[in-house]
Amino acid sequence: MRLGLLACTRLNVLTYSICCFLARSPCAKAVPIICNTVNHRLLHSSLRISSWRDGSFFRRSVGLAFTVSSLNHSSYLYRRHSVFVAALLASSPTRSTATPIRVKPPLPLNLLASDKMTVSTSASTSSSPPTIEAELTSDVDRAGDYLRAGGLVAFPTETVYGLGANAYLEKSVRRIFEVKGRPLTDPLIVHVAQIEEAWSVFACGGNTTYHHAASNNSVPHVEVRAAEEGKKEKDLLSTLAHAFWPGPLTLVAPAAAAIPSAVTAETGWVGVRVPSHSLARALLRAAAVPVVAPSANRFGHVSPTSAAHVQADLGGHSLLILKEKEEHHAGQGACEIGIESTVAKVDAREGRVTILRAGAVTCSQLESALRGKGVEVVVKGHARQQEEQPKAKAHGEAGGDVMPKELRTEDLTNDENMPQIAPGQCLKHYAPDRPTYLLSALQATESWVDLLAGRAVILDMGGRLQRLKGLAAHYMDLSEAGDVREAAAGLFQALRWAESVDGGKGKLESEEDLLVLIVDLRREGNRREGQGKTAEGEDAEFAVALIDRIMRSASGQAAGPFLVSP
Repeated sequence: MRLGLLACTRLNVLTYSICCFLARSPCAKAVPIICNTVNHRLLHSSLRISSWRDGSFFRRSVGLAFTVSSLNHSSYLYRRHSVFVAALLASSPTRSTATPIRVKPPLPLNLLASDKMTVSTSASTSSSPPTIEAELTSDVDRAGDYLRAGGLVAFPTETVYGLGANAYLEKSVRRIFEVKGRPLTDPLIVHVAQIEEAWSVFACGGNTTYHHAASNNSVPHVEVRAAEEGKKEKDLLSTLAHAFWPGPLTLVAPAAAAIPSAVTAETGWVGVRVPSHSLARALLRAAAVPVVAPSANRFGHVSPTSAAHVQADLGGHSLLILKEKEEHHAGQGACEIGIESTVAKVDAREGRVTILRAGAVTCSQLESALRGKGVEVVVKGHARQQEEQPKAKAHGEAGGDVMPKELRTEDLTNDENMPQIAPGQCLKHYAPDRPTYLLSALQATESWVDLLAGRAVILDMGGRLQRLKGLAAHYMDLSEAGDVREAAAGLFQALRWAESVDGGKGKLESEEDLLVLIVDLRREGNRREGQGKTAEGEDAEFAVALIDRIMRSASGQAAGPFLVSP
């Protein structure tokens, strides 16, 4: 007992009292779960105290008090406590049935972030602390430790670079919103290393109370879901997960109670996916926690597809940027697909799967995976017919769409105060820092466009705007062959190039006069005479995602004579 009192002198009295109460109570078996909810770091600090059920009250109370206290002490005191408590447990009467304690201390963030701290004072004031600059690293284990301890880590996925935080630490989650300038009404996607880990994020059990968002995405209300409904929901989620994970599909369903409300924008729905990028999966395994990760850029700006893009947007913040060892050149992309994942909401109650954001996984692919499940797959804003899509219009015929159905700006929102079930629902998104407008091939024949082209950076696809190449300040074709996947992979890189180039050969008073004109594919033929190729099948559906990103990079604004009017 004297040893027990000696231990208490190093612990907070209130903490020890609570621990004693828990150890005596029937809740003793649930102590690890309680600690996990209060602070998820306890679950992953590699602390193993054996015989919670059969061990003495003395060992349980001291062990738990030590665990809670260690999170608030320096590394020096932590090591002293480790030796002391290990000796204390060794002297316990039940030592013969115990397993040696193993401790992995959660290192302070400043030690995990950098051995040589780089501090930027250019933006600091007397009333605010200096900012630690972002640091590049290829060390996955170090990045995983940093992330688990509460730090932010930018990492590549097959879609775009994400800015990751421990999904169970609300303070870290909220820091993502601060760093990006992102409204709290825009939810985050949770990334896990394997399918089995998703069930701790979704509320898929029977008779589980959860927040069910109203159909208009307004204030959520609480309902009790039937066991049968939960079973059907998990079946649908499992079917889609096994069909498309790891890969660029985010599944949205009711969230587990342990998920912070900031992750879900307080709607009660959460998006989860398993990325296929090898470095992203290695980081998730090293972190050993679910990781929330929106795109690693300023909110509303062009999404990043390289470490250099992340540095350009977020380099003034304290975070690690994980990069592949071979990614040496600035601007070299590390993300194969190049645009964000498909987001699909699974609603077992309505018997419907709704695509909220288009991506590389198409509507037809989802329908195929869910065949026989008795659910309908629809695209947000469209009552998709289940029959086969109409054939593309004949080659060269005006008005033939490159996509199965036209995207509509009225299906998107500019209201940042309205909580959303899924990210990517705002009209202005993926936007360069220069005024950007849509320009169709049909418009390119009009005389006013010649005047406009002289002060424009033109982004084309398949030579649709090639007539303007000689007039433009700068010109780039996303895919000379008109390949939608090639164009998508290079789109965000091209948009960042377009916002950074100088006036070129154009006679401009200032570089601020430059505009970005990007090809509008919504009402274009699948190919122009002698140019590109016809988008068919899955490529035609994938074009929906490409056109969505192009449209929103220009906030849905089409170029017109008003841009050249005096």
